[in-house]
Amino acid sequence: MNQRRVFLLTAVGAVAGGIGLGLATRRDPPVPEAPVPTPGRAALPSPPAETPTLVDLDGNTRALDAWGGKVVLVNFWATWCAPCREEIPALMALREQLRDRDFEVVGIAIDGADKVRGYAGDMRISYPILIADFSAIDWMRRLGNKPGALPFSLVLDRNGSPAAQHLGLLTVDSARRLVAPALGL
Repeated sequence: MNQRRVFLLTAVGAVAGGIGLGLATRRDPPVPEAPVPTPGRAALPSPPAETPTLVDLDGNTRALDAWGGKVVLVNFWATWCAPCREEIPALMALREQLRDRDFEVVGIAIDGADKVRGYAGDMRISYPILIADFSAIDWMRRLGNKPGALPFSLVLDRNGSPAAQHLGLLTVDSARRLVAPALGL
């Protein structure tokens, strides 16, 4: 009986591990972008009053309103998230393409500060990176990312209001399409 229990626990563990690995490595098609609100359409959720504490790579507390007046693509990511790592070069390229249009990319890493600093340095990430704890997952859910999955991107217009969102991997082209209405492109 004891061997049977060990076998069952091992089998359940292997299945759970396989499911976890499958979920971590699968490439779901991106969730369609939320449209820019227009009269008669429901608006995107407003940023919640309570936001997690965000610190930059130097440990200074920062708020998203630091980029007021600009269109900001806020990208939630983690060093352990393969699609997140894959889209970083696209976000850097988009930032470079739109640098003269009052546009900024801000990465919010939901990860350990040391891991983020090391990874950002290795990748030479050119846009601002802020670090949040895991309470940012609840924050993302309140912003419209119901599953709390990564990567998740939110476009803030020049007034800091949500203009569009995207769950899943962004390419340069899909990110450009996402921010184009807020930039007037």
